[in-house]
Amino acid sequence: MNTPTMKISVAPLSRANNAENQDMAVADDLLNAAQDAGREQQALMETANSEQVLYQEMLEIYLQTKHDQVESIEVKLGSLIVQQQALLQQSEAKKPGLLSMPNTKHQWAVRQSRQQSRLHVLHNRLDIVRELKEGMGVHSAKLEELAERKLRKYDPTLAQKWDASLEAHRKHQALLRKQDQEKKRVDSVGVGLSLRLSKSTIR
Repeated sequence: MNTPTMKISVAPLSRANNAENQDMAVADDLLNAAQDAGREQQALMETANSEQVLYQEMLEIYLQTKHDQVESIEVKLGSLIVQQQALLQQSEAKKPGLLSMPNTKHQWAVRQSRQQSRLHVLHNRLDIVRELKEGMGVHSAKLEELAERKLRKYDPTLAQKWDASLEAHRKHQALLRKQDQEKKRVDSVGVGLSLRLSKSTIR
């Protein structure tokens, strides 16, 4: 009596094993790349933290300088307005009398008009500066833009290091996303391989 034997297709198993080995190699490469990325990330964070602290400290100095500059301008304009008001009062006190010559009255009126016009201009400028100051808190976007522009002008080396650390961080994040996508692809292939292997052994 002949005992029935189960025939197993060798070729599909061989192909499945090769595919599995290839996927394992890819997985190993991904693991190594992830470990390298981890070490690079640690080194990057240490460097970036140092650069960030220095950059932020310098930026704070420039921010405060800009803020103080606007406050100083506001004070100076206020002083000019006070002086101009005093000049107007003095001019008003010297107003020509009814018996003064017409030419004298005309010259006084012209000077008075100019003084008033100057006072009006000073008030307008002070209003503009105050509006600017209100929108320029120590951490406002406009003030930070001005301070960063000044920092990049006077300390380009620090700015370049800061830009380099940001670019390195961006590339690292892109690498992590790519590795994550590759891992998902390998996992998907692995599931399909397991299903094919199961079907092959049953035949």
